[in-house]
Formats: sequence, C-alpha cells, structure tokens
Amino acid sequence: MSADSMQVREGAARYLAEAHAQDVPHGYKRTEVGVIPEDWILAPLSSAVASLHAGVSVNSTIADSGSYGSVPAILKTSCVQSGNFLPHEAKNIAPSDRHRAALNPRRDTIIISRMNTIDLVGECGFVDRDYPDLFVPDRLWMTLLHPSSSVSPRWLAYVLSSADYRKQLQSIATGTSGSMKNIAKASLLALQLAYPPPPEQRAIVVALSDVDGMIGALEKLIAKKRAIKQAAMQQLLTGKTRLPGFSAPWATKRLGEIAMIRNQKVMPSNVDPDTPCVELEHIGQGDGRLLEHSTARHSTSSKYRFSTGDVLFGRLRSYLRKYWLADRDGICTTEIWPLMVDPRQADSGFLLGIVQTDRFIESASISYGTHMPRADWGVMRNFEVQLPDVNEQTAIATVLSDMDAEIAALERRRDKTRAIKQGMMQQLLTGRIRLVKPSVAVIEKATEKESSRKANVHFIRSVLAAEIIDQLHDQPTFGHVKFEKMIFLVEHLCEVDTGSTYHRKAAGPYDNRALRSIDSQLRAQQWFDARKEGKRYQYVPMQNRGGHKRYFDRYFSGLGETFDRIIGTFKTLDTERCEIVATLLAVWSDLLRDNGTVSDELIVHEVLNNWHEAKRRIPGDRWLKALDWMRSRGFVPKGAA
Repeated sequence: MSADSMQVREGAARYLAEAHAQDVPHGYKRTEVGVIPEDWILAPLSSAVASLHAGVSVNSTIADSGSYGSVPAILKTSCVQSGNFLPHEAKNIAPSDRHRAALNPRRDTIIISRMNTIDLVGECGFVDRDYPDLFVPDRLWMTLLHPSSSVSPRWLAYVLSSADYRKQLQSIATGTSGSMKNIAKASLLALQLAYPPPPEQRAIVVALSDVDGMIGALEKLIAKKRAIKQAAMQQLLTGKTRLPGFSAPWATKRLGEIAMIRNQKVMPSNVDPDTPCVELEHIGQGDGRLLEHSTARHSTSSKYRFSTGDVLFGRLRSYLRKYWLADRDGICTTEIWPLMVDPRQADSGFLLGIVQTDRFIESASISYGTHMPRADWGVMRNFEVQLPDVNEQTAIATVLSDMDAEIAALERRRDKTRAIKQGMMQQLLTGRIRLVKPSVAVIEKATEKESSRKANVHFIRSVLAAEIIDQLHDQPTFGHVKFEKMIFLVEHLCEVDTGSTYHRKAAGPYDNRALRSIDSQLRAQQWFDARKEGKRYQYVPMQNRGGHKRYFDRYFSGLGETFDRIIGTFKTLDTERCEIVATLLAVWSDLLRDNGTVSDELIVHEVLNNWHEAKRRIPGDRWLKALDWMRSRGFVPKGAA
C-alpha cells in the first residue's frame, strides 16, 4: 500500500471517528444499547433479577371462568399485555388439579410470557399486589428481583414492554412446535439494560403511571358508554321505549321483505384499480368501524359490489359481529354480505342496529358447512323484524349514531393518550428526556408563579397529603378511606385547590385517580408507602419521612389554625363519622353553588336520594345531628349561613 493511500485511509478513519463522537451529546455515552446518560449503568437483566419461576400446567373448567376471587384459578397467557397485569384473564382450576398449583402472583413481581406466538411471546405485566387465589401456569414466568436491588419493578416492567425490548424479546425467542415460540432463561437474563439511578426510575414510574391512570379512566368510560348504548338499543329497537313525537303502531316484517343481498359479483380486474376493497380483517369486531381497506388492484378473487348505504356484515360464524354501514361505494369479499335496504320500508341505520342484536346473531349462527360454517340466507330472509315507520326508524338510527360518534371520540382520545405514552416511554426510558428531582431553589421559584404551581400540582398535592398522613398514620382508624375524607375536608375548609376531582361514591367524596397519584408520589419521595394490611390500606413511614416538611411550610404556611383544628378534631373519630361530615360538606357546597340558599332537609334529601344507595344505611336523623355539629365547630362551606 502506498504512503498516499495509507494517509488517505488514516484521514478517513480519523474523520469518521470525529463524526461518530460528535453524534454523542454532552453528558451522554455510547453503548451497545445506544446513547444513554453518563450516570446510567449498563448491565444485564440478571443483575436485577434473582430468579425466574414458572408454574405448572393444570386442567381448567369452563364454568365460572374468570371468577378468580371465589375459587382457585389458573392464569391465561393473555393476562399480561403492554406492561399491565390483567388478573381477570384466568380460568378456574379443575378440582382434581387444585393441589398441583402452587405459584401465586406476588406483589412487586413481573409476569413474563415465556412461551407464546411470535406476536405475544415476551409480553409482560407488573403485579401490584398478592393474588392468593390465582396461580401461574407453565407458560409464564414470575420474575423476582434481588432483595437488595434498588431497581424499581414497575420501571423494569415498562422497559421490558417498550417497543425496543419487545423486538429484542421476540428476536431471542426460538421455535418449539407449530407457531409457538419460546424464550430461554439464559437468553432473557443476558439482555443488556440501561439502568437510571433509583430516584429517576421512580420519577419515570410516576409519570407513566399517571398516563396509565388516564388511559384506564377512558377505558372505563368507553365501557360505560357502550353499556348505555346496548341498553338503549334493547329499548329503542323493540319499541319498549318510544322517542317523543312517535306513536304509530309497529309492523312485523321478514328481513327478506325489506332488504336483499346485493348479489353482484365482479372480478377486481374489471373495476377501477383504486376502488376500495373491504376484507373481513378491515372491519372492527363489535364496534361498526372500518379500520382500513385495500384497493381492487391488490385483489384477484371474485368480489361483491356494495354501494353507499348498504349494511355489510361478516357471514362466517366467528365474524358475525363485524358490521359496517357503507359510506362509500366499493367491493368486498364474498364472506361479507352487503345488504341493500328498500328505502320505502326501512332505514339503513335502523337495520345496522338490528344486525348488532343478540337475537340476530343467534339466528345467523344457524349455518351450513363443516369448514368455516357461515350464515344461510335461506334462514336469514325469514328473520322477523319489528319495524316502526321509516321516519321513526331514522330518528332511532340518529340517536344510536350519535352514541357511536361519542364512543368513537372517546376511543380516539384513548388511542391518542396511548400514543403519547409510547412517545414518553421512548424518551424517558432511553434518557433522551431526564426527569430530575426539583431542587429547593426550583420549588421556591415555582411558588412565585401560579403557572409553575399548576405544573407541579401532583408534587404539591403529595406534600399536603404527607403532612396529613404524618400526623395521623399511627391512628388505628386511619387508612385509605379516612385519608381520602381528610384531604377532602382540608381542601374545602382551607380553600386549597390540588386539582382533585371528587366523585359521589359509596364511602363519600372519592377521587381514585388522585389517590393513586398521591400514593405513587409518596413512594417515589420515600416518605410513606401505602400497604394493604388485612382488608384496609395503612401508610408505613419510609426512610425520608419528614422530608416534606420544608415544602409544606412553604406551600401551606397560610393554613395555620384551620388545618390544625381539622386534624385535631378528626384525629380520633372513626371513618364513618369522617364520611358523614365529608359527604354533607360536599352536598352542602354543591347546593349552595347551584341554588344559593339551602335547608338542612334539602341537604339530607340530596344525600339519601341522589348520592349513593349505601348512604341509606345511616338514619336521616343522624345526618341532621351531624349538620348541627358541623355548625357548632365552624366546619361549613364558604357562603353558608
């Protein structure tokens, strides 16, 4: 090699090395898992995990599947998903096998799917409490961390469920039989992880847990809205409930009289290549949504034509709950029926509601064929339908469509929140964004500006909570329920806004999302840990107990005598008495806001009739006496006479 060639090669190598170094920001380092902060440690998973335990295979029963609280149940592999543990995904163990099951999910462990399909192998979920009536099967691992480890198990579950590590887990899985894949224990423990310092791990957990709480609340709201829609369908589609302005009698028709299959087969090559082509997998299961579609240019088999306004539904027995009201013209697989409605007799939206009913699904399940059984039009054309006139059908369809639109909007919010969480995980779990514990100077500056105060509302709320818990945690009556009432009373009587949103629940004003956030913050700051002892939670002091005091003095120095009087008065009162006062205060405040003036009788009537049926266990005269007691001690809402 000539001297010139050597010089060129050395120069190129030096240039590449300098360019490579410039890619690493100040304060970061390059590792085999990518660029990470300098104070993060790179180590194998085995440095945090003490052991992996698999359960045993047992026979299960179909009856009462999922009622894991009543009899021993074995977990399904579907019990772990995206870092979450789903205890309801379980099947009861056959009585003859119950003595064989021995491994229970334990608090602060991670369940990992070690054997599954390639899409699901490596899924994991964090276990937040003990489950003595649940058992781990042989296809799942329960991961125990080293007792001396400072690694947060919740943080580790987030890492293992992140997109990058899901790909790694899938890549190390090997084939066993058929479509099943298996992860070897040694391969799992050899995975290299970038570990942030423990305080940063806890901060990451708090941030992601708050987003999980938002997603969970949206899931519950969506489920509630769907249940409301199902109830509305049951009433409106049968005439049990009539919309205002309609009273004409309904008629009984057969499906074949009001609709027919648009039996117009066509080859995709004979239509415009950009014509939408709908397959079964393109339609959502049970939600009436078209998730996507292909085009005619990507299809070769014979198809049905469909037109705008046709009702499409899957005719295969396992796809009968796939339905869609076409909002465009196109072609679809022959395993989908496009129903063309007679507009003189029926409204397409009304028929869409009919095909969703259990009665329709049961009739469509009468099928023919042994391979992929499907609905029979010879049966379905005689399916009886109760019909009002077309105007009433249209009105009913509009109500149901509005409900669908509301549910769809909530689903978009949920999906957007999930996407935000994925983005947060990508940034936080790689150190691209650092969550640094705020210094005293930062906190002092935050108190000077209201916007900064709002930005730190979770921390500020936890400071108030820590002071209440610090003074009351050793009382025998103090737990989660009484704490919730105490912080409510302090917020309302001292006029403190912590961003909580209280709901009318059985035990009084309650904000579960705020409570979870508080518990997470208290644990992250190492002030108190909420632990379940028997049937109730207790707050146990941690190593930094008292560390909140300097923040409490700065944020809440103005509470003074009122705060002390509340704590002193309710310190020894039982939980039910705290519940009574908190409930009355909430109702009293609401009525004052809405009506201006109220009477004691109106307050008690609202408690007993418009709160929760559990309130009726307490006699009315006791509520009235409590109001007098509250007045005598000055525990009344602002503006009360």
